[in-house]
Amino acid sequence: GTVAPLRISIADQMDLIERKTRHGRSVSFRRLLERATTRVEVIVTLLALLEMVKQLRVRMRQDSRFGDIQIMAKDGVGGDQ
Repeated sequence: GTVAPLRISIADQMDLIERKTRHGRSVSFRRLLERATTRVEVIVTLLALLEMVKQLRVRMRQDSRFGDIQIMAKDGVGGDQ
């Protein structure tokens, strides 16, 4: 049999990040990548995250060099709007 190509978009990953950071929650970058099985998924997730930072929708924090990156919604974004 053939394997259907995986379709993943930056918009899809932005929606995922938004859902994971709702209501004041944070998510780690490592956790976001848990289900990624291809390099394309990792790259698309990173691009989505960078776009959300650029749009001031999320902020990131890294407490130590090479430590995990925590992602959270910027104040006033991703609430019960």
